[in-house]
Amino acid sequence: MSLSQEIAWGDGSGDKIYITAGASEGNQTVQVSSDPNTGAARTKTITFSASGVSPVTLTVNQEAGGLPYTPVDYIQTDGTAYINTGIAGSAPKSSELKVLIPDTTNCVMLGKGNINTSSQVQSMFVLLYMNGSRACFGFRFRYLTGAPDISDSIANNTPFVVRTQMKAGSQLIGVKEEGDTTWTELAKTQSSAPTGTDNMYLFRDNYSSAPLPCPSGSRVYYCKIYSDYNMSSLVFDGIPCYYNGAYGLWDNVSNSFFGNASNNGAFTGPSV
Repeated sequence: MSLSQEIAWGDGSGDKIYITAGASEGNQTVQVSSDPNTGAARTKTITFSASGVSPVTLTVNQEAGGLPYTPVDYIQTDGTAYINTGIAGSAPKSSELKVLIPDTTNCVMLGKGNINTSSQVQSMFVLLYMNGSRACFGFRFRYLTGAPDISDSIANNTPFVVRTQMKAGSQLIGVKEEGDTTWTELAKTQSSAPTGTDNMYLFRDNYSSAPLPCPSGSRVYYCKIYSDYNMSSLVFDGIPCYYNGAYGLWDNVSNSFFGNASNNGAFTGPSV
């Protein structure tokens, strides 16, 4: 006689395994493959029984490893390497990133730009912009008088987490520097927001005529983009990695690698 049971990990991942065990008494160990998203090791102990059979305890071990890529802590640009996220820069959108920008260079970490040919005004959908005074911005119009900026001062060469939520009529930006336990939040009322299909770039804006790339040494520790204001519909989940001889981001949503989209330069990262 054997015992069978479908088991969920119970950690919110939605992963399930199906185990068949012999009816003998005592503990039994079953090995399963690694998690396809994180590669983390997990252990779950289950006890179940059937009529006329002594209870059997299963300890299920999921070993780390088995990912198609090697995770790293961050990727770093040389000032020319960037990533095309494939996500359109239009409202509503929201994002959360952990980044480091080493100096006071004006730069766009995540955003896009386009030209309104009727008015010759460049409108930009920017989820993270840094200026020389270390201000951190959400959505803004570049080259337009009275640009609706919201900001918080960030120290040079310090990792920080920033989340930006934007839709027509409202925007919210939150910042947490390394070691902070609470968010510094700033809100802004805005009557409109850009639309369009141009993709957002990471480490620079998607505007070929006058881009604002991040300086050499800028890092991304992770990048999440959502297709809604409330950060509930994840469309890009970028994890720094080393894959097929190159550094870049592995997107857990599409299960694909996003490498350097530039014809120049390269990303670097911790040794693997």
